[in-house]
Amino acid sequence: MAAPQRSPRLILSIPRGIEGSGKQIDWAQSPKAKVALGQTHKERENDMSKGYIIAHPVLSNEEKFVSDYASKVGAVIEQYEGRFLVRGGEAAYREGDAANLDVIVEFPSFEKAKECVNSPEYKNIESGRKDNMTGIFVVVEGV
Repeated sequence: MAAPQRSPRLILSIPRGIEGSGKQIDWAQSPKAKVALGQTHKERENDMSKGYIIAHPVLSNEEKFVSDYASKVGAVIEQYEGRFLVRGGEAAYREGDAANLDVIVEFPSFEKAKECVNSPEYKNIESGRKDNMTGIFVVVEGV
């Protein structure tokens, strides 16, 4: 009788000088390894991947955009545990058209990001964004 086949395993030792040094970890059990090894989307949902809003707006009416949307959206984002990673600042565009503003907002989960943009609080100010800009606005799931 043949021996049962075991899936390959990669055990890593954490080097000295790094937090947790001396421990061994099974790489195949780490969240990033599960994705690399073909973990299903449903399994990833259980890992609570972070969610992000990414926007590259080209403003058609900056004054209205600021008064009707930008000055209010921060409070809504905070309500849903989001935080700005990028909100303006210098950008070096390598391809495509430049935007007036670059924004990246991080949420603790993809679900929380979708909950934010679908909330009544967000819907109340959304027209201030849509009516005063063109460009990219997307909610994405992190890995």
